[in-house]
Amino acid sequence: MITDDKAFDVRYSRELDGMPLKSWLEDLTVRKEFPIKTDQELNSFLPNWIGFYRFKSCLSATYEDKVVGVGTLLLMPYRKLLHHCLMYIAVDPNWQGKGVGTALVRNLKHLAKSYFHLEIMYAEIYSGCKLESILKKQGFEETLRQEKYVKDGQDYRARVVMEARL
Repeated sequence: MITDDKAFDVRYSRELDGMPLKSWLEDLTVRKEFPIKTDQELNSFLPNWIGFYRFKSCLSATYEDKVVGVGTLLLMPYRKLLHHCLMYIAVDPNWQGKGVGTALVRNLKHLAKSYFHLEIMYAEIYSGCKLESILKKQGFEETLRQEKYVKDGQDYRARVVMEARL
């Protein structure tokens, strides 16, 4: 696991961390894990995701100062919803399976509880997503499954909402 290496770090994201994130999401195998179909949707999606760096709710995993993963707590602006958030995570396809996603989930959970005093975190994924096993290992439980939510070629994928109480 690269997460044991001294060259690995998880830090607050910067605006420029959106560039590697964009390059990963331009890869169609990565993109299919997110609600993005077109380049126009990608260009709308990215500023919303990486823009949370301003609130220090966006973390970047780095290896030898190269961004290899980005995770964001999408904070809710409504008083009734201030106690929970949605989480997005993306890892460079070349660095998947090396502990980066696990490190981001663990650090985002800590940030959510300790800094933002949140009570619940949600992750919305599609069935078959690689992140699902990481989320389960980190204490997330499936709370909703909506079959045939998105069409992927000739097949359908379910929408899965997972929740962790902090």
